Amino acid sequence: MALLPRRRTTSVERLPQQVVDLVVEGERAAARLVWSGTHDGTLLGVPASGRRFSYPGAAFFTVRDGLLADIWVVGDLAALRDQLS
Repeated sequence: MALLPRRRTTSVERLPQQVVDLVVEGERAAARLVWSGTHDGTLLGVPASGRRFSYPGAAFFTVRDGLLADIWVVGDLAALRDQLS
């Protein structure tokens, strides 16, 4: 899963994420996120357009023995693709 964000950020100079909601219960956490940026490189096979975009997503975390054990990150890539083309 680490490869997808790295590949995405090499296509966009800055890709800040905003944490909209965060819920923590015991050893689990869930975050609702929004990523935004400027389409300044090829992204999802679409050449740079210079347009601004934002798209929603979520991240889920599990901690075991005080260490981060699992991370699941999902993003609405269909919404992102629609904004790029």
